[in-house]
Formats: sequence, C-alpha cells, structure tokens
Amino acid sequence: MKRAVLVLAFVLATSAPAKADIQSDLAAGVDMETVLLNAVSSGKSIVDALAEVLKATEGRDAEIISSAIRLFPDMAVEIVIAALNAGVDVELVVSTAVLTAPDKVAEIVAAAVNLLPEQRDVIVKAAIGSGGDQDVVVRAALAAIWRANSLGGLFPVVDGGQGKGGMPIYNGSPS
Repeated sequence: MKRAVLVLAFVLATSAPAKADIQSDLAAGVDMETVLLNAVSSGKSIVDALAEVLKATEGRDAEIISSAIRLFPDMAVEIVIAALNAGVDVELVVSTAVLTAPDKVAEIVAAAVNLLPEQRDVIVKAAIGSGGDQDVVVRAALAAIWRANSLGGLFPVVDGGQGKGGMPIYNGSPS
C-alpha cells in the first residue's frame, strides 16, 4: 500500500502541468534540464526559454546550452543562434554545442559563421578544438562564407543534395 501511494504521488507530480516559472525554478535550485522543460511545457519555445535563462543566470552558459541541446537535439542550430544573439561568447557556444552534438558540427559551424562571419577563425578553432572533424568544419565554414558574401549566388545548392558531413553539394554553375 505504501508503495502504491508513492507511485501515485510520483505520477501526479510528474504529470501535472508545470506552473513554476524560470525565476522560481532557478531560485529553488532546480536542475537546468528541468528548468528548460518546465519553461517549454508552459508554452515558451526552447529559443525563448534559453534566452530567458541565459539572461537570468551568470556563469552557467555552457551548462544551459548543453542542456538545451541534449533536450532538443534537432534544434541545435536554433539554440546556437539564440545563445550567440544573447551575447554568449562565440568560442564557448561553438565548443559546447560541438561537444554536446558532434553529429551536427557542420550545421553548428555554418550557423555560427553565417551569424558572425568576422568570427570565423574563432569558430573554426573552437569546433576543431572540441573534436569536430577538420575537413567537415572547414567545408562548413567556407560554405557559410560563400553564402554570406557576394559570391554566394554563384554556387546554388543542387536540390537539397547533401555531401560528406551534411554539407550541401554545389553544382558550381552560376544561377
């Protein structure tokens, strides 16, 4: 009977809608993944929740970014962009994202370089230093630079074709 009561209490506690807000979760010392999940379950997007948590905390940026990517791996690029837009150090964002989602290194690098092309060297070094395959990282950075500058229109993507490491395959002919 005692066990049934404990199981029922656990089920009710975990199935009830989250009513706590980010500030109260942080003040209560709730773990970061739960803070983010509560925010998302209350109707916020992960990008909005991430921005709010980053703004409300200090010195926990890597933990916040890695928690968000672990929870929403398909949103890794959006999470990287949100963190960079929130003013988090580019090296920290890229290295944390690559360590957390190494299979998305090309997308992470391309997104960061697209957003901050003047930081491309820092982005490439951070990605490679965090275990990203050098060939994939350099290709992603170059592709992003090509898209970002005036030559971008000269090399259209071939019908969404993907090359090594998820890199777009370019047909090499002018548009």
